[in-house]
Amino acid sequence: MIMKSSLWKISEQEKKSILSLVTKGKEEERHNERFAIFSFEDMYNIFSDNEIAIFEKYLAFNPKELSKSLPFLGIKEPENLVTIRNQHFTTDKLADVPPVQYLPSRDVKALARLNKEIREDLGKELNVLYGYRSPARQVFLFFDHLNRTFHFDFDAAIKRVFPPHYSEHASGVVQGIDFITQDGIKGDGFEKTTEYAWLTKNAKEFGFVESYPKNNVYGVVWESWHWKYIDENSLKDI
Repeated sequence: MIMKSSLWKISEQEKKSILSLVTKGKEEERHNERFAIFSFEDMYNIFSDNEIAIFEKYLAFNPKELSKSLPFLGIKEPENLVTIRNQHFTTDKLADVPPVQYLPSRDVKALARLNKEIREDLGKELNVLYGYRSPARQVFLFFDHLNRTFHFDFDAAIKRVFPPHYSEHASGVVQGIDFITQDGIKGDGFEKTTEYAWLTKNAKEFGFVESYPKNNVYGVVWESWHWKYIDENSLKDI
């Protein structure tokens, strides 16, 4: 993805507001399982005026300034969202994994078919680290990573956490799924798992494709854990 430099030079006061809104959002997430599907109104109800202004400044950027190579997906609220609870892990190192996720019902059914097969082959299944998140949740996630991962480097953060209209997690048009193994392997390192090797050989049969493989045409960093469900019938001849 080609980015202009220094799209937003964040001031010290803005950093304080970002830290504050992230703290409030994290606290809300801990006790409210609806946080992943919060509307902007829901989100703004927990923020101060200064924190809301940070959100709105971000949203005021022209998407064409933020991304030149990613496809513009738009926003469409998905139908028939299913709440995913009680995922099973065999590790105790997952304190930072959101316990509740959401996916459209068709994706849940397709994932169940995939997991039935992977259990038969490997004796374990895949869990959903991130499924659908609302546009407001996507923006919050950006600021969380802007602080925690990218140390307020706006240009670096926007290359990894996309605006809602570009995000397969938030647009509601194409549903992205971030997988995590039952052993708690997620993100970098997922490509070394037997689960990933299985996906590369078999996922297409169940309608799943890797959104950003190596050397993808969008110029996006390879994300071995990020997949999307299309439709197994539409992939038979690919």
